Amino acid sequence: TQLARAEADLARRAELLAARARFAAPDGPVNRTAMLYSFQVPGGFGTVQALLAQPTLNPYRTPGPNAAQLERLRASITP
Repeated sequence: TQLARAEADLARRAELLAARARFAAPDGPVNRTAMLYSFQVPGGFGTVQALLAQPTLNPYRTPGPNAAQLERLRASITP
């Protein structure tokens, strides 16, 4: 329940940010789903682009904000 609530809060926040943002891309229409998702993940649009380029990539196992997030999570649940 708590995870579902947190996910809904992130989705709501992304929608609010998207409502205030102006999206433009030099190579055609913007992928709105990718933009919304980028508001919700550590690393933002860079992480989303990496995942679109390499679907098998695990961003939590590569250096960067996601790996740091995973380590904080591990530290918080380790007795």
